[in-house]
Amino acid sequence: MPVYNAEKFISDSIESVLNQIFDDFEFIIVDDCSLDDSWEIINKYAYLDNRFLAVKNTVNIEGCNNFNKAISLSKG
Repeated sequence: MPVYNAEKFISDSIESVLNQIFDDFEFIIVDDCSLDDSWEIINKYAYLDNRFLAVKNTVNIEGCNNFNKAISLSKG
């Protein structure tokens, strides 16, 4: 899941994935240098669930590049 300044929606998005019946997954979230509290929210979930891989970019790489980075981190 690529993320940029999504603090208003990120909890709902994460909860939606966690509430699915299928539970054998890896959840990769790449924060693209958000300027809001997105990263802090992501970390709260990642701390509680070992299926998460939370990554924060050091510079903003924008839309498609951030999405491609998330895909490249996938092991499944």
